[in-house]
Amino acid sequence: MQPWRAILLLAAITDATPQQQRQHQPLQKVLLVLTVARRDRFYLTRRYERFFGGVAYVIWPQPGCGRVYHGRAGPRQVPCAPLNATDCDAHGLGCLVDRAGAEHRTPTYARLFADLAEADGADVFAPRKEWLRKAWRHTRAPSGVLVAHMDFWLQPLAFQRRVAKGLLPSDAIWTLAAGLNAPPTGPPPAPQHLRIYGKGCLSFEDLVNEQDWTWGHGVRDFAKEAARELGTAEVCAAQADLFHAPRQAFSYLARAARVFGGVAHEVAAPTILRAAAAFLKLRQVYLDCWGCTQSWCTDPNIFRRHACGHKLDLRQPWVRSAWRALLDAQAVKLGAKASPATEAALRLLDRGARDDPIVPPLKPCCRDRTHGCCRLPGAAQTACACVARDPGRPPANGTGACTRPDLVASAVRPTPLGAPWDGS
Repeated sequence: MQPWRAILLLAAITDATPQQQRQHQPLQKVLLVLTVARRDRFYLTRRYERFFGGVAYVIWPQPGCGRVYHGRAGPRQVPCAPLNATDCDAHGLGCLVDRAGAEHRTPTYARLFADLAEADGADVFAPRKEWLRKAWRHTRAPSGVLVAHMDFWLQPLAFQRRVAKGLLPSDAIWTLAAGLNAPPTGPPPAPQHLRIYGKGCLSFEDLVNEQDWTWGHGVRDFAKEAARELGTAEVCAAQADLFHAPRQAFSYLARAARVFGGVAHEVAAPTILRAAAAFLKLRQVYLDCWGCTQSWCTDPNIFRRHACGHKLDLRQPWVRSAWRALLDAQAVKLGAKASPATEAALRLLDRGARDDPIVPPLKPCCRDRTHGCCRLPGAAQTACACVARDPGRPPANGTGACTRPDLVASAVRPTPLGAPWDGS
């Protein structure tokens, strides 16, 4: 080969490499669906468009918006910036609108999986539903869907690396490892009395005597009857603010979610996902993310150290600033960009962001006992670590997922507060 031809070939390879890398990024095959989103957080949530093959939003009515609560610290008004269909149209976003309300999430999930299943199976992905056409920007169907609460954080780089290494197979179901935290009735009286427990799945027999969770509204009986109709002999209770379902499970989950339509999603989602894994012979992996259902992460150093967790305290300007910086740094490292229109929209949205990078001194209590979880040092409050301190329970009520060999830990290389993100 003549020297000039070799130089041109090398230049072509060099120029193509970043694009090729973006095309082969595992998360580009996944649809991210965000729930309970707010329009004033677009400048944060739309950054996920750089990493995933598409980002969609679920819109539920928010009747508590603007409500005033009277607590020990005085009156507090719930912030009011709910997402609506007009916002979605104005920004060209794919939004699944469900007027049933956030307290009835399971029927929404039935719609979600049915729409995804309906669009699959053809050589060219051509969904009928407008929200899906707007959200997904590829001609091939997504390999799976990742459903997350808006303030549940996930580091795209860490997730991509785990998918690439096979720790999070794209054809597997991903769920959170530990169960729900018990309803808080005040600070834990002693270190051995914790609010979090490793609730997994219960047989019908164990379900009769279950006393650890406030079931309420007949959920226990509804879930048992729904499980019988579905053909499974157990009911699960777990945090359901993050889960992944592969394409092979869409049709099954659509039917299962309809069966569990009247059951709270913290019971319905883990139950039908586990049933899908058993029925379809899919692998189920467990994520040991930071926090619990009622925790608040106010320290940026915590979400730098963990690939996933719940929940970002986006009420705090320094949290929003640090999270935005981390997402931007990981996008640069991956060479990941959204469409030119989205990048232009982000620049405009950033101008209206009222973030403050200065972190005020955090009180010792808030570092050691992050609101609602167990008494462990802030960064150590993973669900499984908290559960390990729980009093012993019968095997049926145990923490089996936390001892599974396929448990995926959330810890990443610690980064000092304020230091640039190294991407590891």
